[in-house]
Amino acid sequence: MAAACVIKLGGSLLDLPDLPERIESIRSLCRSRTTCTDQLLIAGGGAVADVVRDWDRRFHLPVETSHELGIAAMQFHAELLAAILPNSQLVHSVNELPSTWSAGQLAIVAAADFLRSLPLGKSDGAEGEAAASSLASLLAASWDVTSDSIAAIIAQAISANCLILAKSRDLPAGIDIPAAEHASLVDRRFSRASTGIPRLGWINARNGSNAATSELRLHWWKNPGESAAT
Repeated sequence: MAAACVIKLGGSLLDLPDLPERIESIRSLCRSRTTCTDQLLIAGGGAVADVVRDWDRRFHLPVETSHELGIAAMQFHAELLAAILPNSQLVHSVNELPSTWSAGQLAIVAAADFLRSLPLGKSDGAEGEAAASSLASLLAASWDVTSDSIAAIIAQAISANCLILAKSRDLPAGIDIPAAEHASLVDRRFSRASTGIPRLGWINARNGSNAATSELRLHWWKNPGESAAT
């Protein structure tokens, strides 16, 4: 699955009136700027996750409960995306990816089910077991890990070649990942969760007045062979 590109769609984008067209423009831009042949779409928790945060403040929920409800919010939005995006398939397991991509479909992650399917904490060989255990520790229940890091964990688990974050704002010029964590542009585990991913990118998917690909820009955070963010 090394030719796969993971696209994480920020939950704040789900109110876009042209959402299907905007997602297709994001996908087209990713195809034009990467060598990835297969794409995996992961939805953020958005407003539903904000409700969970409010419940957490009000009712002092166990951290595991808040964590699971936040991931459930991601799966809730995945169901929406699968209903409105043509030629897409909701995937509940890593084992469903090959057949989905072979059929030429966009794989949309049902986050809660998909994470349960990953061999986190167990793998063949000492090196593989250590890597799986490391990913499992990154997923430990906390508000420090939200959909950005979860997308990075999934990208690492399937050996994806790149992870693209589609957000509602521009990436400040010259900002690195630790600084982005400090500014709450990504969650506080993202730098660790994304360490093993070869290429990291950012798209302001609200940019422009319509969904035209020409109005979107892909900025690379980490891209071997490309020295500047363009």
